[in-house]
Amino acid sequence: MNRARLMKLRQFVMVYAALAVFLMGAAVAGITAKAGTETPAYITADYTGGAVVVDGEINRKDLTVNAVYADGTILEVKDYTLSTEVVKREGENKIAVIYLGKTTSFTVVGKEVEEIFPFYTGELISIDNAVDARNVSVFVAFSDNSYEQVFDFTLENEVITREGDNDVTVRYGKKSTTMTVTGQAKKNCVSLIVTYTGDEVMLGNLIDRDKIFVTAAYDDGSVEDIVKYDISTETPTMLGINTIVVSYGGKTATFILEGIARTIDTLYAEYTGEVVEIGRDVRKADIKVVATYSDGVSEEVTDFDLPSPTIYYIGTHTKTVHYMGLTADIYVTGVEQAETSYDNAATYTATNNVRSLTCSIACPNGVDSSLIRFSTLRKVQISKALTREVRKSSFIVFTIDASEIDDELPLEMKIFTPEDMSADQCVLYYTPDRETTIGVMEYDITGEHEFTLKLYKSGTYILTCETRLIRYLRRKKN
Repeated sequence: MNRARLMKLRQFVMVYAALAVFLMGAAVAGITAKAGTETPAYITADYTGGAVVVDGEINRKDLTVNAVYADGTILEVKDYTLSTEVVKREGENKIAVIYLGKTTSFTVVGKEVEEIFPFYTGELISIDNAVDARNVSVFVAFSDNSYEQVFDFTLENEVITREGDNDVTVRYGKKSTTMTVTGQAKKNCVSLIVTYTGDEVMLGNLIDRDKIFVTAAYDDGSVEDIVKYDISTETPTMLGINTIVVSYGGKTATFILEGIARTIDTLYAEYTGEVVEIGRDVRKADIKVVATYSDGVSEEVTDFDLPSPTIYYIGTHTKTVHYMGLTADIYVTGVEQAETSYDNAATYTATNNVRSLTCSIACPNGVDSSLIRFSTLRKVQISKALTREVRKSSFIVFTIDASEIDDELPLEMKIFTPEDMSADQCVLYYTPDRETTIGVMEYDITGEHEFTLKLYKSGTYILTCETRLIRYLRRKKN
C-alpha cells in the first residue's frame, strides 16, 4: 500500500473513531436526560423474592423496576414509590409501583408465624445476669408449611431472678413462647475478662454489644459469660483509640476500639417538581437529596446547597447539588415565563384606623399562600424608622413575613391604595428592622389606585401620602 493511501486510511479511521465516541456520548447524555425528565410509555416490575412474614418489609433488592420509553429504550429505575413497603396479610398482596405518573403492580405472598421453637444452648446463669441471645437458637414454622431458623427474634424477662427454673419469653413477629433457663445463686467475682471482636466504630454509632464478650471468674474456680454488665460509653467519644470500661460484680476490665469519622460515599439527587419559568429559581423543596454514608446508612438531607438555582432559557437545565464536598446533578425543564396569576394570592388589608390598603402577593401553584404572614403596626412600633417627611404624612404600616417560602422569592405583589390616596402620589418605604428606613421602593403604577412591585424579602413596609395632598385630591374629586 503506497504512502498516500495509508495516510487516507488513517484519517478515515480517526474520523470514524471520533464519530463513534460522539455518538456514544450523545446516547449516554440522552439516556441521562431521559431518566431525569422524560415520562416513560409504561413501567414494569419483576419481584424475585420469596414469601414475606406478615408485617415484614419488602426487600427492594428483590424488585426490579424498568421504565420503557416510546423509542424502545428500557432503563432500570430506583426512585420509584411503592403503595406499601410492608406485607399486610397472609396470602397474595398486590403492591402498586409508581414512577413519573406511570403505575404497575406485583404480588408478594404473605405468611403467618404458626409456631416458635426456641433452644437455649448456654450454661447456668447467675441471678441478676441475663440470657445471652447468642446462646439461643430459634426456629419458626410458617403458614405456608416452610420452616426456618430466624435471628431477628427478641427476648423478654431475660434477666434471671431466682435459682432454678426461670421462664424467658421469646418473641418473633406476632407470636411468642417461653423457654426455661436455670438460674444459680450469685457468686463472688474475683476478676473480669473482656474481649472485643468488632471493627472500628464511626463516631455517633453504637458499639455492637454482640461483639463484646465478658467473662467473670469466680472464687470457686468457675467462670460465667456475663450479659448484664455496665459499660462506660455506648459510642466512641473521639477519633482514634477509645478505651472502654466494662464493670460487673465490683470488678472492671477494659478494651480498646478505634473511633473513625463518618463520611459520605455517594450523593443522589432527584428533581420532583414541575417545569420552571425563565427567571425563576428551582425550589429546594422540589429536590430530594439522599446521602449514603460509609456505614451503609442512607439518609435524606435538606441542608444542601444549590449554587445556581435560576432558570435562564427554555429547555433542559442541568443543576448541580452540593453537599459535604460531593455533588449530584438534577435535570429541570425551563419554559417561557407566563403572565403572573393571582389565583393563589396571599391577600391582606392593613389599616391605620382612618384609611386601609390591600396587599396581594402572587404565589405559584403548589405553594401554601397561608405561609405568608401579615400584620399591621402602630406608629409607636415604627417610630425609629420614620423620617420627618413621613411623620407629617398620612401613612399605613404593615409587615410581610415570607420567611417560610424564601425559596420562592422574589414574588410579584400589588398594593391597592385607599380611595383618597392616588397611586402616583404615594411613596412606599421599606425597613428590615423597624429602625432604619432604607428608602423608596421601586414599583410600577398599574392603575389609579394600584401599583405593582417585587417582594424580595420579609420586612416592614410604609405607604405614605402627604396630608395636604390628600385634602387637595379629596376636594378635586368632590
